[in-house]
Amino acid sequence: MAPSSFYLCICNKCLKETTPACGNHQMKESVCGQYWKKNSATHKQHMQELRKNIIRSGTISSNSPDVHTQNIPNGKHVHAQSIPNGKQSQPDCFLVAGHSPQGQESAVKPSQCQQSAPEALDKSNHKDNSDSPFPVDMRTIISHLGIASQIYQRICCPKCFCLYPMDNKLTNCSFRATPKSHICQASLSISSHRKGDKSNSSPLEFTFQSLFEWLGMFLNCPGIEDKIKKSINHISATEYTDSEGRQFTRRHLICPTIKPVICDLPVKVLGLAGHSLKNHLCQFCHVNKDTLDIFDIDRFLPRSDKDVRYQCLRWKKESKVSKREQIFKQHGVGYSVSLKLPYFKLLDDAGVEPLHNVFLRLLNNHGTEFFGLKKNESKDTITGVEYKDVYGYKPVDDFLFSIPENLQLLRAVIDEIRLPSDTGRVPRTVGQPKGGKLRAEEWINLFSIVLIPTNIVHKNRVWSEDIQNLQVHLKTYCQGILRLYPQCSTKPNHHIALHLPECISRLGPAPYWTGWLLERLNGSLAALPTNQRISQLNSTLLDKWTTSQNFRSIFLGFCDLLPSQLAKKITKLMNPSKDPTTPERSCSDNSSDLPCNLSNPQFSKSKNLKPEDHLRLLKRLVEIKGHDLVGSDYFFKNWQKPKNPCPVLTCLINYNSDMSFGNFEFTTKEKHPGNSTIRYRYQNTRNRSKLCYGQILEIFCVCYQHEFDGPFVVETWLDVASFDELSLADQKLNLLIDWPYAHTHVTYQKQTARHFFKPKEVLAQTTLWAAPCRTLGIRSPINYLTEIKNHR
Repeated sequence: MAPSSFYLCICNKCLKETTPACGNHQMKESVCGQYWKKNSATHKQHMQELRKNIIRSGTISSNSPDVHTQNIPNGKHVHAQSIPNGKQSQPDCFLVAGHSPQGQESAVKPSQCQQSAPEALDKSNHKDNSDSPFPVDMRTIISHLGIASQIYQRICCPKCFCLYPMDNKLTNCSFRATPKSHICQASLSISSHRKGDKSNSSPLEFTFQSLFEWLGMFLNCPGIEDKIKKSINHISATEYTDSEGRQFTRRHLICPTIKPVICDLPVKVLGLAGHSLKNHLCQFCHVNKDTLDIFDIDRFLPRSDKDVRYQCLRWKKESKVSKREQIFKQHGVGYSVSLKLPYFKLLDDAGVEPLHNVFLRLLNNHGTEFFGLKKNESKDTITGVEYKDVYGYKPVDDFLFSIPENLQLLRAVIDEIRLPSDTGRVPRTVGQPKGGKLRAEEWINLFSIVLIPTNIVHKNRVWSEDIQNLQVHLKTYCQGILRLYPQCSTKPNHHIALHLPECISRLGPAPYWTGWLLERLNGSLAALPTNQRISQLNSTLLDKWTTSQNFRSIFLGFCDLLPSQLAKKITKLMNPSKDPTTPERSCSDNSSDLPCNLSNPQFSKSKNLKPEDHLRLLKRLVEIKGHDLVGSDYFFKNWQKPKNPCPVLTCLINYNSDMSFGNFEFTTKEKHPGNSTIRYRYQNTRNRSKLCYGQILEIFCVCYQHEFDGPFVVETWLDVASFDELSLADQKLNLLIDWPYAHTHVTYQKQTARHFFKPKEVLAQTTLWAAPCRTLGIRSPINYLTEIKNHR
């Protein structure tokens, strides 16, 4: 006998009932319809009633397909699943298949709403069918949910940002700011190619979304009314108190401050002339083009903030353009809206921005003008012979890197130097036209690591002595280039850099207030045309972003209609969070030790220390901490001697080839030599320590007890091979000893001593350049170690 089966009937009568879905699946769902057992008396009676309804319904079309008599037009029977012993089971699919056994036939055409699920699924697989009840891909899901936003586009002028309709036929902008202004006449097409190549030019498009449509989508989100009510704070204003406990019985006026001005051209923002006028080149003092070669800024009369403000307001009151131009040429000022702030000072609140002044101007000028990196010789119209008698110095005839041999040597150093993995390397094509322009970070790496000038501007901590030394170094630097390179003119940036120490004394260390973030944003924006589709990028990003946000806003409401377990998984997928049970791989600089343990996957490998290394570690713990530790062989040798028990330091360690400490990565010498070279403070006794340079050979953690039967302590240790220091005779040949701010140390390449210490004793990461023999006149091979990453 055939196994029993259950049919799901969805006729007009059965659709009024709701029954649980067949099966033992975890998600208990309900379906519209009623299940009938095959060949049962009740099933036969129900089918006879349906046949009578078919006869009463009238003539049946002869074009309808042949269907079994059990496939009633008003009740399509769907085969659920054949289950032995009469037990119900949910089908693998929601509606699996239509049941059509061989036997008596009847020509009946089912209506569209009575089609089985397989037929509907087959229809939904066709891309041309837009009315499919089952979404096939993300496009149909977005269409069914109605979460796609309407994106509007306009043609935008790249100069004045005037907007035109998309069907605009103008090639140039026709906008006037005022009736008396000139027409913009800027081209409305842009190209990502350089040097005038307009082969891929296209109109610049401005993409936006209607605010009213966005508000309509926002207010139609499920449950938005409850969320708005929850966001309203019903706390009375009288419940707020000041620092002394008094209530706020009336409103208070809050005046935020805006200072200082940090940008590429601060004088332009403040309404000053800047480099455009030869008599007003500096915003701080009265220096002109004729006195630009004087580097003693104390000889110049400083500008008065009160006088500058008065001239700016005077410029604004003048209605004639000729009068304004006269004030601008005579006093070098214009007008700035920042003057409306009564507390704002044009001179004190506008500092010298080190990123552009030093890193992008002075270093760039030094590399191109003085070192000959991509130097254009046609610009040098004055020879150095004319200045020989004036200064008494023989000028440099050939630029350093204009000589091919020197440029090749520079590239060899760039290839050979060992850098940490998170430090950018200077391109090897530096000095060639194909190398392009260097970024600020690359100029810093070139000068602070390879060419080694002063690093005070780039320090995270400065003292009064550092500021004084910076002023002396900048003054000496400007005087030196004037004597060595008299054929090169002094730039206004050289003079403005002399005011940088004063700005650092007022604003603090330069890395904390310079414009790094602004330049990073500019770099990201400048890279947009590289995809050759800049006209479509804005609309694509806005469309994708708004659609995804609309989808997220309605998805939480959909989760309420889903089974609880499925809703939890979807919610977790939409809001991923870090598992709190996952062990951390890094620790802060303030921690006393690295929080690792023997179960930490960072130290998952284990081995035994060599006897000589185990003895060194044992002596190290006894030397710096005074612990009464003994080796494992101590009890074997002295088992007959009565003595107080001492904790034992085992030879078993857990090790790894890399480790995170703070924001830095340390690795062993074998894995990455650049990340293993460090500068550290080695404490040989409790009161004595010395600075050393070396390379990490091994990173491990060890477990031991401070006292017998006491708790176990897990500590992380580094095994470092230290570089040998120069002898007294060779130290006299080291010219870098007199330049402490170069942060460069010279050692022998030989590594004799081995030190054990903790990660907190590491002071900085350093670069490593193995110099050839006879460098600086030293016979033995030496290393140049430059500090680049501070941990404190």
